[in-house]
Amino acid sequence: MAQDIYNSIREILLCDEDIEFCCNLLLKITFDCDEWKWIQDVCIDIINSNRERNICGLAVTCIGHLARIHGKIEKERIFELFTQQKDNPYIRDRIDDAIDDINMFVHK
Repeated sequence: MAQDIYNSIREILLCDEDIEFCCNLLLKITFDCDEWKWIQDVCIDIINSNRERNICGLAVTCIGHLARIHGKIEKERIFELFTQQKDNPYIRDRIDDAIDDINMFVHK
């Protein structure tokens, strides 16, 4: 049952056209869900999907929030993604902020 809910949330975040709703949903799961790896994976999927720039930027910010809240993140995987996206003018500054959060709060 829980997996069905996770799949539904992922699909909404990747496909729904109501960007404001999607941004609010992404923030809600980032702050209220303990499944940090699943949220990280959803954020990666959003960034790689090249969705609307506000939700892509928020996905980057939420990765930084995950690092701060949980003290965990798959650093190598995230840094590789950020390197690939570094030239994206819509998320470049958010990437720098997320990297600062990761370096400050993730100690592995």
